[in-house]
Amino acid sequence: MSRLLAADIASLCVVLRDAENMSVRKGGPMASAKRILVLASAFAGDWPPLAAVTVGLHQAGHAVQCFGDPAIAQDFASAGIAVEVMLAEDPLGTFTARWYATGTSGPRPEPVWAEACLPAVCALVSDFRPQVVVSQLFTSELARLTKAACGLRWCCINPAYYFGPDSLRPFEADFAEPWGPKKELRRAIGEADLVLHATDALFDPPPPSFPRHHHHVGPLMWEATSEAPAYLDVPGAPWVLVTLSSAPQPGEMTLAGTALQTLAALLVRVVFTLSAGHPRDELGPVPANVRLERFVPHSAVLKRSALLVGHAGHGVVAKALY
Repeated sequence: MSRLLAADIASLCVVLRDAENMSVRKGGPMASAKRILVLASAFAGDWPPLAAVTVGLHQAGHAVQCFGDPAIAQDFASAGIAVEVMLAEDPLGTFTARWYATGTSGPRPEPVWAEACLPAVCALVSDFRPQVVVSQLFTSELARLTKAACGLRWCCINPAYYFGPDSLRPFEADFAEPWGPKKELRRAIGEADLVLHATDALFDPPPPSFPRHHHHVGPLMWEATSEAPAYLDVPGAPWVLVTLSSAPQPGEMTLAGTALQTLAALLVRVVFTLSAGHPRDELGPVPANVRLERFVPHSAVLKRSALLVGHAGHGVVAKALY
């Protein structure tokens, strides 16, 4: 946590300082503790890094208000962070499910969701009077609209590598259809005043033209508060963690089933985390050495594991390495 606080506080101070100077010029000096509005969605794996920054800012004494869906509210409750909860029909995941139901025809869900949420966010800005808005990738369009409508400075938390102009790795190599290439996402983030990349320059070598307002801050890892299962400490064969993307991907259940059947022939114990969005019926028979879990803290399993089998998402890879 000490590295997290040093990274996010030091980087965000650039935006906060500019916001304070603007306030002083307008005749309204600000206290040292800032008011920060966080736009959050638990739709995909890009939100835990935002959660890490949010909790870090809250613990540093800043006044943090979140606009998020019910899942965010539940996870942040243990941290004592006040959350403005969206109505059930408002989460981004609902808009995305509708888009998929139409065969991914029509406007993309992110801008439609952002337009639907903007009036509520503007009302929250009027009541809370934040100096800065902080977003994740999938809430970047909402943050862009909020910045334009309310005149706020904006910091975007990118969960992984840099994908802006002149990036060394092609954007299309990691964002497949129907999600990519996310030209709208790149365009929206281009308007952010600060972008924090939750990775290391050793993993993500920046191009010579790396923008000055972009910063690598190292992995930003956060998990919902939960006790590690007692069975993890029972003596026995080595543990293996098998996990999938938080956002279901085509064909991954077949790969997961193959991994479980392969591990069944080895002298290991397996924890396989499977979210509610993954079709359990596509998995096939579960071997006797496998524990199937809806949620277990990955960090707790990895501390006791000899192997990770996953989708190579940046978050779980960072947890395994660190």
